[in-house]
Amino acid sequence: MEKSPKMKICHILSTGGFSGAENIVIEIIKSSQHEHIYCSPDGLINEYLKSENVEHFVISKICIKEIKRIIYTLKPDIIQAHDFKASIVVAFVYPKCYLISHLHNNPQFIKRWNLKSILCKLFLNRFDKIIAVSNSIINEAVFLKNVKDKISVIENFVNVNKLGSTCSQKEYDVAFFGRLADQKNPERFILLVSILKTVFPNIKAIMIGSGDLY
Repeated sequence: MEKSPKMKICHILSTGGFSGAENIVIEIIKSSQHEHIYCSPDGLINEYLKSENVEHFVISKICIKEIKRIIYTLKPDIIQAHDFKASIVVAFVYPKCYLISHLHNNPQFIKRWNLKSILCKLFLNRFDKIIAVSNSIINEAVFLKNVKDKISVIENFVNVNKLGSTCSQKEYDVAFFGRLADQKNPERFILLVSILKTVFPNIKAIMIGSGDLY
């Protein structure tokens, strides 16, 4: 049986940070036999990509000019845009390759009509495939009603072996692993640790991730 030809897949991300979505992208890349290139601004992500031997194509920011530079320089077969900002900019450029929009979170703006949700309605239909990490995104996003035939739900997964290896190198009792943003409610984790500390005074906790609330 002939092997399928390798495809070049460019993953477009809007920040250079490292949290849940970025970790998922790295896991997708590591589990695939195709050629993957991680395209994002410079930042904390560099050390993680280097440690995983993942190629990093650095862009200044998510904008039309930089997306065109990715297309011209890398000539991808597939572009996978991660989350709403990257998806809208990629769709605006509308490159002539297979397009995937991967929606990793469920922000408040998707639940009502506003400038952002209108832009999503106008541009997300240009994608060949839309991946959502939960049914709640599909059910609550006002702009996804007409593209449900393109949507698949693929829940985020955790590489337990890798996480276990990371945890074994640290000395703590409880951990928060994820994006530091309102949707993940990191303040609740801090509150829970403060409550646990009243019972276990020597408890040690760690928070792994970055985001707006860093």
